[in-house]
Amino acid sequence: MTVLEKEKSDLCVICKRLRISSDGFVRIPGRGCMWVGTVLIEPSLALYWLEKFNTKNRKRKTVSIRKYAEDMKDGQWKDRTHEALAFGWKSDLKLRDGQNRLKAVVDSGKSVRFLVYFGIRSSDAAAIDTGSSRTPADAALFLDIGGVTGANVSAVRGAVCGVDHYPITNLKLLEYYEEYAEGLLFLAENLTTLRRVTTLAKVRSALLRAHAWYSSNENVSQRKRDLDRLSLFCVILSKGNYTEDGDRAAFVLRDRLLTMDKNIYGLPGRAMIYLLTEAAIVKFMDHFPLRKLWRAREEQFPFAD
Repeated sequence: MTVLEKEKSDLCVICKRLRISSDGFVRIPGRGCMWVGTVLIEPSLALYWLEKFNTKNRKRKTVSIRKYAEDMKDGQWKDRTHEALAFGWKSDLKLRDGQNRLKAVVDSGKSVRFLVYFGIRSSDAAAIDTGSSRTPADAALFLDIGGVTGANVSAVRGAVCGVDHYPITNLKLLEYYEEYAEGLLFLAENLTTLRRVTTLAKVRSALLRAHAWYSSNENVSQRKRDLDRLSLFCVILSKGNYTEDGDRAAFVLRDRLLTMDKNIYGLPGRAMIYLLTEAAIVKFMDHFPLRKLWRAREEQFPFAD
């Protein structure tokens, strides 16, 4: 029996243990004993592999699993990429890479096609998946979506989450990005850069959400008046000049942000900034002569059910 024939025989045994067919697997030239093929992974098979072969691996990444499962449920998981599942060989048939993706298959309840490698040594596994995660801007580049910046992505993420903070997959975030495209253009036209004020993501998030809210008014004339008023809010927030008492809310917010303790910019601080901005917007839109600003107690621009 030749070396190749022996490896084919071993491959058949391995595939039988994994409850899959060995048809379609090919040997990778110049890599020693390494084989690769495509397998449709059902949730029950993914669970079996995790229970039987995931005996030595890193701690699972709960956030990543949730994001992967969401993409799988929405039909947005891209299965034609280089990312694969990896196993050892014969007596060392352990799962080397892919536990988070397999758990996502289980959680999503969807069958997903993956590349599967056999013959990955334990020494090779140490170098797997050590690079940095792709950002939404990276994903936009691959999808040929132009104009996506980190600042705008942060603003959109904040507009979607509101006062909360939860993971959103890159593909889902890019969908929201396109939904908020008109609002992002509105901010670009009406805000000028002022550190610690208009550059804060949660300030921009609240303005994006307010723009979406007022833009949804079916009364065309009222919608124009509201957006013109919101535009004035942005100008005063950026430059600090106002003449009418009813316009003071934008200036009060500006002053509050400029004098705010820098150490408050954690997660609770970002929520406070978001609610302060929303409260100021509401008072400004009502022409209320505000003198002291308190944060809103709840979301002022809720999404429609």
